[in-house]
Amino acid sequence: MMNSVPAHDAEDLLVKLIHELRQPLSTIENSAYYTQMLLPPEQARAHAQLRIMEQQAEGAASLLSAASAELARLRALRGQETLRVAPFGASNGAATARER
Repeated sequence: MMNSVPAHDAEDLLVKLIHELRQPLSTIENSAYYTQMLLPPEQARAHAQLRIMEQQAEGAASLLSAASAELARLRALRGQETLRVAPFGASNGAATARER
């Protein structure tokens, strides 16, 4: 049988997880972008791999944004603390900020 975790603890964990994952995703996405700019065009295979990295980072960022939005929606329904969700990539992968 699983132990139940208070909702606020689970929410705080989710907020921290979203923040901690956005930072490396932003770095990966930016690194892939700039590496593509530096590679000569004849490095087609490397360009293809970098595009895959960018697509995967963007997909993961979309999931994190969806999780942030859903958490904000649930909190708003309960009349609790709401989240201001910055779009991924803004201010170098800006994290979710809490408001009271």
